Amino acid sequence: MSNVGVVSKDEVDKVRDGIAVVQNDKVVLESKLVGYDDDAEEVSTLKATVASIELEKTGLLDKIVMLEHSFCKLKTDLNESALQNTDLQAIVVGLESKLNKVNVDVTWVLSHGVAKMAGCEMMNNEFKMALHETDILLYDPSHVQKTEEAFLALFCTKYLSDFGFPLTSVDQLRTLVDGLGGNVASTSGHGGNNES
Repeated sequence: MSNVGVVSKDEVDKVRDGIAVVQNDKVVLESKLVGYDDDAEEVSTLKATVASIELEKTGLLDKIVMLEHSFCKLKTDLNESALQNTDLQAIVVGLESKLNKVNVDVTWVLSHGVAKMAGCEMMNNEFKMALHETDILLYDPSHVQKTEEAFLALFCTKYLSDFGFPLTSVDQLRTLVDGLGGNVASTSGHGGNNES
């Protein structure tokens, strides 16, 4: 079973392009901070937070998590400082908005891809075992759980890795998929008909 092509490359590129936009705006924020007095403790704190955002050597999911954490800290620092309601805060709010768009795109890629793969794999297994809808009640729940875990480990991890979303453990993947569960329906119309 091929794991590549479940979601179109264009959809994945949307995520990468969105991250690139956020990276560029991070540079703008750094340049704005240069104009403020280094002696002010609150400015030093903001500069340290921005400097800690290292995106060059991390995977896309890691970048998103890092950015969410950093933007949350930046907002808190700004709200507690004399720099509140300045152009700095406007930039951070804009960054957060762009990151939210990235999250919508990455949710589509992950939830749609995993859902399509799960459906295909279930149909394949049902065909091989000559199962019908009336047999569903005969499924052993513990066996179903083990099968799901095996599926996550084998198919989903490879699929996500192929598209640049490396995950280090089945637990990490399960947490991610569980978190996406409520978003599958809301993203079902995203991107038009880009299925491959």
